[in-house]
Amino acid sequence: MASPRKAILAPLDRQSWGDWAMARLKVAQSYYDLTETKNQLLPVKEELKVISFHLVTFHGYAERGEAEKMIWTLGRIRQESQKVREKLCKI
Repeated sequence: MASPRKAILAPLDRQSWGDWAMARLKVAQSYYDLTETKNQLLPVKEELKVISFHLVTFHGYAERGEAEKMIWTLGRIRQESQKVREKLCKI
């Protein structure tokens, strides 16, 4: 029985998505750093840490061109981002 084919990205797409992840990681880290001085951001500190972790994971998948894992990880980033938005709207 043949194994299912994995979706693999072209090298240019790998680079583009990797660059995207690194840019977003820098933004997430800057917000995370703000939690040290802005008490109103403390409620989202954990979610920002999780988002950063997922962005690093996404970057690794992008480097290897593992599109299906990238898509799954984007879903996780989206979920955590939604939690951040909901919490910040309550502040």
